[in-house]
Amino acid sequence: MNFLEDASDFEVYFTIAVLVGIAVSFSPIMRRLIGADKIKMFSWENYVNQQHKKLDWIIRISAIIAMIVLWAIQMSVFEDGGGLKWYLGAPMALFLMILFTETLRIYMEWKHSENRQNYKATLLDLVFLLFLTFICLSTGLFGAFEFGWQN
Repeated sequence: MNFLEDASDFEVYFTIAVLVGIAVSFSPIMRRLIGADKIKMFSWENYVNQQHKKLDWIIRISAIIAMIVLWAIQMSVFEDGGGLKWYLGAPMALFLMILFTETLRIYMEWKHSENRQNYKATLLDLVFLLFLTFICLSTGLFGAFEFGWQN
């Protein structure tokens, strides 16, 4: 899957724009198809209840602390002559934060939401996001990038 290996900047940016467009439009389309409630995109008001809000912020603050700690560990490994480790990077902490917050959202919607379709839509969103992330990272965006990580 290296069709972007020798691609121009425009082709790479166009591919990124298409992938972002697909990722952004998936949730509203899927929510409409299965009858789930609409959610505001990029809003801070998408909490099921106060407990969900508290737990979500605990996860977010923990992720920020983890990013800082992982950055310090990564820099000490790098200064000792080691290479960059993919599992110590901020993207991994961000990915785990999204995974945990969305899993919390799925649980809260399953347990407390009036519309039973909401948790199904969020679960589909999470599975689609995981699939898209795996495909893009495992192929280096279809051959466009070399990440330079070491195992």
